[in-house]
Formats: sequence, structure tokens, C-alpha cells
Amino acid sequence: IRRQRQMCIRDRDPAEAIDAFLAKKLGDTPPEDRRAWKRASDALARRGYAWSDISEGLRRYGAEWEE
Repeated sequence: IRRQRQMCIRDRDPAEAIDAFLAKKLGDTPPEDRRAWKRASDALARRGYAWSDISEGLRRYGAEWEE
């Protein structure tokens, strides 16, 4: 079942899946704590998303950082 769920996640548009994940993990308002952003981005990376997709998702959600 877990593998099927992972396959469904990968079949979805990465932007849509990342946005849904961030909304679930971070709530309605963007957190002020950089550690919360880091935990969310690390979790997305563990799920196999590319950094370019993750960083775009974080920006859409309201994150600002220096690269």
C-alpha cells in the first residue's frame, strides 16, 4: 500500500503535491521560524522531490531566504 501511495504522489504534478504537503505541514500562515522551513524542505527531499521544485514551492508559500 505504501508503494502505491508513493507512486500516486509521483504521478501528480510536483507543484500541486508540494503545495498540498506544505499546507498540511505548515498550516495557513507561513512560519517565522527558519527551522520549520528546513524541516519541511528536508521532508520533501526525502520524498524524492527535486530541490528546484521544493524551492519554488517554498517561495509560493511565502518563504524568503538567501541562496
